[in-house]
Amino acid sequence: MPTKVRFRLGEQMIDRDIVIDSAQHDFYFAMHAEPNIVRFDPDLTLLAKVAFSVPEPMLYAQLENRSDVVGRLLAIDALKEKKDKKTVSRLKDVLSNDPFYGVRRGAAAALQEIHTDEAFAALVESMNQSDARVRLCVVEQIGNFYRPEVLAHMESVLADEKNPEIAIAAIQNMGRFHSPQTRQAISRYLQSTSYRNELANAAIAAIRKLDDPAFIPELITTLREGEGRFQSWDFTRGLGTLARIARDQEDRTQVRDFIAGYVNHPRQVIRRGAIGALGTLGDPRAIPIIETFCGQEPYDQIQRSAKEAMDKLQEKKPLVPEEVIELRKAVDDLKKETEKLTKDLDDVKKQGAAKAENPPATGEDSSKAGEDDHEDSQEQ
Repeated sequence: MPTKVRFRLGEQMIDRDIVIDSAQHDFYFAMHAEPNIVRFDPDLTLLAKVAFSVPEPMLYAQLENRSDVVGRLLAIDALKEKKDKKTVSRLKDVLSNDPFYGVRRGAAAALQEIHTDEAFAALVESMNQSDARVRLCVVEQIGNFYRPEVLAHMESVLADEKNPEIAIAAIQNMGRFHSPQTRQAISRYLQSTSYRNELANAAIAAIRKLDDPAFIPELITTLREGEGRFQSWDFTRGLGTLARIARDQEDRTQVRDFIAGYVNHPRQVIRRGAIGALGTLGDPRAIPIIETFCGQEPYDQIQRSAKEAMDKLQEKKPLVPEEVIELRKAVDDLKKETEKLTKDLDDVKKQGAAKAENPPATGEDSSKAGEDDHEDSQEQ
């Protein structure tokens, strides 16, 4: 395999051709000075996955080489394994100043991988990006941290951002945080109108992450009143989300009846989605509905969806959670122990009452009676 090794000494670039024709090689190259950058296969001529380790100073120099986009991306990929403050500072500088948006996006992703306090701060301080593609990436990467501050940053994005795709990312990021602010924002966007209902779709995705049954009434209203605004697949995901957040409710009648209203929808995608959602809901009362769509052999997509839903509904599940079963067992054991103690206490009371009714004799006769009793006991 012919390729080359490229050395950069200041502004001078030197290539050395090599041929790889055995399992192991040692290559030596004489240079008039120490190179600040070394690149293996710089033109990407090998169809191979290459691991090429160089010292950190060379990676930092590679980050600054504006003539080598691939080299900068490779340097970022290598530096994401580091967690020192100097590396974070260098990546932050790339995120703010590199001329190519793809490299800036790579720097943002690397900072999220590093995942330190300094890396989080670097991302937050770099939110004001002129290129929407980079701004979107920064918002997405900030959302991959679980910190209370993230919620405030997402609220600021929603207050100022004009790009709908970035607003969508911020809404979805809020789905990691159970808070009044999250509830208000999601409710607002759930009822909003936008191109292809994208903002409402983002709110539904956040609800799915939160897995909060408190959204059941709002979600039913949104799906019922806004059906025509949703794309078929998005409406189907809405039904699935509704079933998911309602699956542990004691009374699932309202949700079951609502979803069942779409099993005969004119659009096949929605029919399949409704059948699948009934399986997710896990209400055994939906079995007679799904049975009507099951054939002897599931030949078409509707029948296959019905078969999968039926399998879910017929899974053997405990009637109550295991923790409740254990608690009931503990209560039963405690009840038995209490009954035993009560019986022992009653026995003691009865013995005391019997002694009170027949007090022992006093004086000499009493002593003699005690001796007789003792002798009788020994004879026995």
